[in-house]
Amino acid sequence: RRSEFEKKLRPEILLTARLFTTFTFTERRCIEKEVMLDFRPCFDAQKEIVTLLKEDLSAPLSSDADTGVDTGADAAGAPRQVRVLGQERDGAVLYTWDDVSPYRQDDVVVSHIGLYEPISKVNTVLFIHEKLVHFVNCTVNLERTLLAFTTQEKEKSPSTSGSPCYDQSEGRHPTVYRSYLAEVQPANRVFYLNIERNSYLRVQFLHGKAQGYGESSSKESHMLFLIHNELIGLYHMKLSRVGYSGVEMCGQPRTEVLVKRFQWAQWDHQRQRLYYLSHKKKRSNTKMTFTCLQFHEKLPPDVMMEVQLPTGLPPEVSKAQSTYEHLPLSNKVTDQKLICEVLTLPGGSLCVCYQHPIMNLEDHHEQEEDI
Repeated sequence: RRSEFEKKLRPEILLTARLFTTFTFTERRCIEKEVMLDFRPCFDAQKEIVTLLKEDLSAPLSSDADTGVDTGADAAGAPRQVRVLGQERDGAVLYTWDDVSPYRQDDVVVSHIGLYEPISKVNTVLFIHEKLVHFVNCTVNLERTLLAFTTQEKEKSPSTSGSPCYDQSEGRHPTVYRSYLAEVQPANRVFYLNIERNSYLRVQFLHGKAQGYGESSSKESHMLFLIHNELIGLYHMKLSRVGYSGVEMCGQPRTEVLVKRFQWAQWDHQRQRLYYLSHKKKRSNTKMTFTCLQFHEKLPPDVMMEVQLPTGLPPEVSKAQSTYEHLPLSNKVTDQKLICEVLTLPGGSLCVCYQHPIMNLEDHHEQEEDI
């Protein structure tokens, strides 16, 4: 008899596992060499960021943590932990850590955002916040003049997003996400994007092959903003020169709505593509549609692919309140229970990998009949 755990697994996975166990040890080793991927480190935060920060800050180095790399403690005894936030098209890595503000004399610990160039191995401090915050997403334009970021905070006041602000059953406050835009060259103004949600927010600058992504070259920057389960939009920001190399925003950004209501999205920074899952019909039990949106340097974005997937949104995702997991270098906006990944091959082909939720065999057969 199969165990209860096996009953919950998909039959094809069990079949593959059983076939694999019929091979001899030598045969299995040969199969592993042919099938398994050979992973090699291309970036080490401990070695390439923390070590350089240690040299700059003259602080002792400590051990790794679950969500970041501990860089020890500053003169006031406050811990500094490096967390990687994201990576841009040119390979630049954005990260954050907490340290004493160099602009204040009261040794107040505030949050910093830095940029690491893998080729030149140079660390640059892009932004120093006025207080201690929790960054969950960060992006910088190609010219390194504008920085956008999203913070996550505990909500203590009534919510303006329509969802409850306090869960009395669990006795805790949910989190609220807010997005900002800062001028960093020179360090100048910080703009609140007036977007506050209990759903996850993500901001992402578009990068072209040359500086100044857009038809008007370096006079304009463009930034995606994604609000989970709500919309995908695009900011168009006009820029003006300040001094020799400084840039500042001039006028109000022009906004454009690209997609209304989506359940999952993934950004491909190398190819400047946005993949997302949505429902063409309002009913949540309908099959999901996979769309690939391609961004161009001097042309409007266009739909590169649109295909209906043979599956719908899992009930535990559609009926429950969304929960989020903020992983280093994550490029997705999704509920953590909806596991989907797009893998792109060098030749341009792509694979949509979707993990079905664990279910009983009876439910699995019913879903196969629907498909």
